[in-house]
Amino acid sequence: MKKRILAIGLTLCMIAGMVLTGCGGSSGGSSGGGDGKVVKLGFLSPITGANAAEGAAARNAFKLAIDQANESGDFDYTIEVIEIDDKSDPSTGVAGAQKIVSDPDVVAATGHWHSGVAEATIPVFKEAEIPLLIWGAIASDLTSEENYPWITRSAPTDVQENVPLAKAVLDTIENIPTQYAPLYSTELSIREKIETISKEIYGARGVTYSPEAEKAID
Repeated sequence: MKKRILAIGLTLCMIAGMVLTGCGGSSGGSSGGGDGKVVKLGFLSPITGANAAEGAAARNAFKLAIDQANESGDFDYTIEVIEIDDKSDPSTGVAGAQKIVSDPDVVAATGHWHSGVAEATIPVFKEAEIPLLIWGAIASDLTSEENYPWITRSAPTDVQENVPLAKAVLDTIENIPTQYAPLYSTELSIREKIETISKEIYGARGVTYSPEAEKAID
C-alpha cells in the first residue's frame, strides 16, 4: 500500500500544479520555496482507533511523497498538508472534511480507510467542488457516475477484490486434486468421535471423562 499512497501524493501534487496554473496561484506563509506560493492538500485517515495501523501507515507514506515533492525543486510552489484523524467515524470524518474545504488554499484531498466515513464526507467535497481521491475504502458505489468527477479512487472496489478471489477458490476446489478425507465416520458414537480427535489431532493416549462429562455424553 505504501507505493500506492506515494503515487497518490505525487498525483495530487500534479493536481495542485494544474489548479495553480488555472487560477494564478495563491500566496501564504510558506517555509519552503516557490516564491511564497502555497497550496494545501487534505489527508483523512484513522490515525487513532481500531484502524490506526492502516491509517498511520498511509499517512506516513503520503507525507513522505509530499516531502519529496517539496524537496525536488520540480514545483514553483510549496505543498502543505492538512492532516485529519477521522478515527473511522463518519461524524468525525465530516467535521474533518468541513475543516479542509473551508481553507481557501486547499485544492484537493485524499481519504479514507473506512467506506462508511467516505460515504459521509463525499457530499461535503462535492458541494465545495474539491476533488477527493479515495485511497483505501472499497465500497463500489463511492465512485459512482453521480459522484464523478469530484470523487475518484486509487483503491480497488470490493467487487474488484472479491470476485477474482472467489473465482480462484472455486477453481481450486473444482480442478485441483485434494487428499482430504474425513477424520471419522459420522456413524461413530460421541465417545468414539472424541477419542478419535484426541488421539489423531492431539496425540492423546486415551480420554478420561469426569462424572459430569459421562452424564452429558450418555
